[in-house]
Amino acid sequence: MLRLITEIMNSKFNYMNISKSGLMILVLIISFLSVGCENNSVDSVKDNGSIKRYVYDFSTDEPLANCTITLFPTIGSTRSTDDGLFYFPSLAHGSYEILFEKEGYKPYNGDVWVLIDKNTELNIVLKK
Repeated sequence: MLRLITEIMNSKFNYMNISKSGLMILVLIISFLSVGCENNSVDSVKDNGSIKRYVYDFSTDEPLANCTITLFPTIGSTRSTDDGLFYFPSLAHGSYEILFEKEGYKPYNGDVWVLIDKNTELNIVLKK
């Protein structure tokens, strides 16, 4: 970066009649702003939470595979694994509506809060 500034300062090309000290200040301001933007993007990712838990059968207490779990406002949907596990990573903190569906079972929907830097634990049982 210092080499680039030196080359710009020593060049004979004087764009828009900016003095060398004015150009140096402009380059420093842009450098500080770009560092600030990088830090903000890292913080916003760090402030996310997640939902990761299991779906079970009400009668047998066995894990339910291939349940469709949808998160609203429409974030998307996922399916539970063979052991009933489902996961929504990197969610903005706040309130969501969550819907669980599986053929042969009554759908279940409810509200869930996602907290900053936390995994929201949510075990659900579905009835036939």
